[in-house]
Amino acid sequence: MLIVIGIISILATMAVPAIVPALRKGRVNDAAGAIVQISQQARLLAIKKYAPAGNEHYGVTIIDDPSVSPYALVALILGGPSDGKSGDKDRIVKDPQGRPVAMQKFPSSVMVWTGNQQLAKAAKTVTWYYEYQSGMPIAIIGAGFTSAPVSVGCQGVNLTDVWGITGNDIKAMGVSPGTPTDPGLSVRSADAKVRRAIAIYFSGLAVTEEF
Repeated sequence: MLIVIGIISILATMAVPAIVPALRKGRVNDAAGAIVQISQQARLLAIKKYAPAGNEHYGVTIIDDPSVSPYALVALILGGPSDGKSGDKDRIVKDPQGRPVAMQKFPSSVMVWTGNQQLAKAAKTVTWYYEYQSGMPIAIIGAGFTSAPVSVGCQGVNLTDVWGITGNDIKAMGVSPGTPTDPGLSVRSADAKVRRAIAIYFSGLAVTEEF
């Protein structure tokens, strides 16, 4: 029995160095995947045949603010610049029982970053919405929404002759575009050894990859 216990202990000691990094990577990948999944859900809800009531739009919020929530989270929201609500946490879409329809809490070992700063130390909240019908991401500027689509976590681009219409040019503005070494939006392990960037392009496409 002592020999068996000894063998098990040796095997466990050998396995720990391989298991810990795998768990760490899994948590970061799950967090990045949750952001992409909820982004896609918000976009699908936004693609409707009628304008939203009260100029509200479906969107995504990522919160990492101890004064608002004890943990970082990503959630599906419905709101706008003039809805009179106190913050993004109050805009989270909930079912009749008061439970969030789509929300993912991040473990304490996963950090959200904007550029070269942790979200908790920077703006503390990243929020964008999706325009109804088109499903293109938009953002709040002042008392209204942007008139052109935005990109989140990646560089914006200029589009000329949109949809083949001469002179119909738009600027796809960037929301925290960041740099190749520090993307505008990313999730990382506490030691920053495991990192995944998240990009929402002006078309509404959401992607994530290691960097």
